[in-house]
Amino acid sequence: MKPVYVIAIIVLIIVILGNISSSFLNNESEELIKLLDQLEEQVSYSDWKKALDINNKFEERWKVSQNRYLILIEHYEIDSINLKFSELKSYIASQDKTQSLARLSALKLLLKHIPKKETIELTNIL
Repeated sequence: MKPVYVIAIIVLIIVILGNISSSFLNNESEELIKLLDQLEEQVSYSDWKKALDINNKFEERWKVSQNRYLILIEHYEIDSINLKFSELKSYIASQDKTQSLARLSALKLLLKHIPKKETIELTNIL
């Protein structure tokens, strides 16, 4: 009978840790997306100085978040975000509004996708 209790405790710990990591990913992604929303607004207004400032804030925040994400998600997703962000920096520097908005949209999509993908749900398991 004791092995059943041990297995139940292990499963409970896994579910609890999964919920904690899911909550962390949600919060972290929301913060990054808020910065991208601010950045999108400045790019839309063609205020390139403010856009560059917000872009730098995002970069600093992403460096911290990226290290945390490495523990919880697959590396190819981080590589995709890094690639899109690198492109975004170049487009902001060259003041290309259309391409900047396109990369912002892609970055937001990638950041929204991560918590959904990592949430423990039946559809994610099957």
